[in-house]
Order: sequence, then C-alpha cells, then structure tokens
Amino acid sequence: MRRTLLIAPSILLLVYLARIAYGGFVNGVPAFRPWTLGERMLTEGRVLVDYLRMLWLPRPYTSGLFNDAFSVSTGLLSPPSTLFCLVLIFSLLTTAWMQRRHHPAFALAILFFFAGQLLESTVVPLELYFEHRNYLPALLMFWPLALWICKPTPTLKDGPAPAMLIPTVVRVLLAVVLPLGLAGMTWMRASLWGDERSQAIVWAQKNPDSPRAQAYAAQIELEHGHVSAATARLDGALAKHPGELQLTLNMLGARCRSGTLTAADVDLAANALRTAPNTGRLGYDWFQRGLPMARSGNCQGLSLETLDRLLVAAGENERTNKVPGRVQDRLHLQARIALLRNEDERALRLFDAALDADIRPGAALNQAAVRATSHRPLLAQRHLDHLIAVWRPPSGPGWSMPSFHDWLLWKEGYWTNEIAHMRTLLVEDIAAASHESARTVPADSSTREPASDRPGQ
Repeated sequence: MRRTLLIAPSILLLVYLARIAYGGFVNGVPAFRPWTLGERMLTEGRVLVDYLRMLWLPRPYTSGLFNDAFSVSTGLLSPPSTLFCLVLIFSLLTTAWMQRRHHPAFALAILFFFAGQLLESTVVPLELYFEHRNYLPALLMFWPLALWICKPTPTLKDGPAPAMLIPTVVRVLLAVVLPLGLAGMTWMRASLWGDERSQAIVWAQKNPDSPRAQAYAAQIELEHGHVSAATARLDGALAKHPGELQLTLNMLGARCRSGTLTAADVDLAANALRTAPNTGRLGYDWFQRGLPMARSGNCQGLSLETLDRLLVAAGENERTNKVPGRVQDRLHLQARIALLRNEDERALRLFDAALDADIRPGAALNQAAVRATSHRPLLAQRHLDHLIAVWRPPSGPGWSMPSFHDWLLWKEGYWTNEIAHMRTLLVEDIAAASHESARTVPADSSTREPASDRPGQ
C-alpha cells in the first residue's frame, strides 16, 4: 500500500517537476515573468521562511493579496538573507529526517510542510508569493505543539513534583491563551475583509511599494467618490514606479472622473502598454470599462480613436505578443471598437485573427455573441464558419488538466451542441431582421439590387 499510494505518486510528481525544471532552465520561463527560473528558486527560500514566520508569529493584518513588491534574489548574497534562508531550510529538513523515529510528529510536521510546497514554491513558474499556498502544507504544523500541550503530567507516589508543575501551568495557559488570541485575530481580520474600503487602505499601507495595492486602493477611493485622494495616491505611486501599467491605466480613469485628462496621460499609458512585462487581465478589464465611457463621450479626451491607439501600442509589446491569450484579448478589443465604428469587415478580420491567436471554441462563441448582440448575425455566422475551418478537435486527453478538460468537452459533444445552438439563434435573428426589413421596404424596391448582407451571399 505504501509503494502504491505514496512512493509511486511521489516519483511521478518528482519526474514532472524535473521535466518542468529542465524546460525552465533550457528554454526559459514565460515571457511575462520578470525573473529567471534560477532567481525564482533562490527567492522561494526566502518566501518559505516568511511563510513559517507568519505561521508561528501570527498577526491580524498581513499584506493580503498583493505581493508583487517581494524582491527577487539574484544571488546567494543578493540579498544576504537568501543564503541564510536556504541554510535554515536545509537544516530543518536534515533535522526532521534524522529525528523521524525519535520525534515522528515533529518530523512529519516539517516534512509535510515542505512536501506540500513542492508544486507552488519550486520550479513551476507561478508568481513568487501567495499566503493561500500554506493552507494544506500547514495542516500538521502545530500537531507537535498540540501533543505537548495535551501531554499528561507525570505523578509520583506523593503527588507531582513541584518542578513538574511549572510545565503543566505553562501548558494550561497556552491551551487557554492560544485559542482566545487566535480567535481575536480571526475576528479582526474578518472585520477587515468585511469592509472593502478599510481593507484597501490597510493593504496599501502594508504594501507601500506594491503597484497592485496602490492601484486597488485608488479604485476603491474612486468608487467612493474620493477622486482627489485617488489621484494623489496614484501620483505618489507613479513617482516610485514610472510607467507602471496598473498605475497609468487607473490614472486615466481618475483623470476622467476629475475632467483633467491630458494627452500626456494618454502618452504615458501608451508607453506603459508598449513596455509592460505582463499586461495580464488588468489591461483587458480596464478597456472593457473604457469602451462604454469612450462611446458615450463622458470623458473628454477618451474616445474610441484613443482606445484604438492604446491597443496599437499594446500590439508593439514584444513580451505580451508571445502570450497567445494576451494577443487574443487585444485583437478582440480592437474588433469591438471597429464594430462601434461600423467597420464591419475590419471587425470580422480582427475577430478571426483573435481566434487564430488562441484557437478555442469558447472564444469563438463569445465573439459571435458580441456580434449577434450588435445586430450583426451574418458576421457572427461567418466567424463560426472560420472556427470550423481552423479548429481541430483534440485527438486525446493529453497530460495536463486543461488539455483533459478540452478533450472531455469535445468527447461529450458540448462544443458541437453549443455551436449548433448558436447557429440556430443566428438563423432566427437573420429571419427576424429580414422580416422587419421587408415590412419597411418601399413597394418599388423589387427593382433594386439585392443587399449584400442576406443569407447565402
């Protein structure tokens, strides 16, 4: 049972990590990561020690979800704490292994913690730091402490020795104080998470060098009408991080709210989009909010042409152009702008190019729905035709969860049914539009040329 349930899966996991490590060192990490795999491995030593510090010295307020300011280790002594943390981790692992028979609970707690961090804190090129990675690894961390607290006091014939009572008193105090203290800190943290504005401000204070934390706090301040506070916060953050994408895009929003948007702000945002190492979903989400604002004209200086110019600048970013999902996002947004400007053929070309960047049926259906809701059902049909021409159903489940998921959806006929359902809706829309058009066509229109946007043409 041990060989089947523990040893064999562990070997498979180590082989997988070795494969990831080989690819990372030979081919490099994804273009949107600002560090190498070697730097990540050095940095994770400091990260793991900080995880242990948070577990053993808990506090009610932490850095929360924003850890982008965590510095990268570029060498064993850069910063010097890198070497210290790596030595400490090696010492803990060595001690746990040597004490596994004499102190099995202690050994299990240490070894289980580091084993639980193998996937997210070693060679897989995820972001460097997130607190939630400790949830499972810390499961047994305090088991040795609990065993010691619950340890019975040895007694002699004449009762317990006075010296034996001191540890007992300490254990009783810990049994009372620890749960009460942790409950109090949990209440304080839950109260903070229940107050969005206070949470954003506290996280910004805890992460003064984090562009994400400052941008999030500015967004919350804007939502509550504190435009001047948000602008001042973004100005201060941009002084530390000039050209940071999250800050420049949110500054555009703040300037729109105050009516002070200038060409210089747009130029700064365009340069940030052109040079950012990773636009992520932030850029896409910001443009999603910016489209209706530009269309309505509520922000002087932010027009559809301005948004298109910003997206063209994003298209000049060499790093994000290596990420299919980011290319698809950009082209999709440009296509939506073309739709709003009634440039139907250009919109279709851009939607098709967006699909070609990352061929997924879900993306095609989403884009077809955008055109259908914009009263272009024929364009939506042509886009689905393009999907059928370029999409190749998966030949097998593959070795990753995304590939298995894609194969399962195809195997169960999910995408086939969804495409057929979308085509049925589009045919109904086209028929309804034709009927409405026939009702409004003048009586002598039969001599006119047939419209080019009719079915089959």
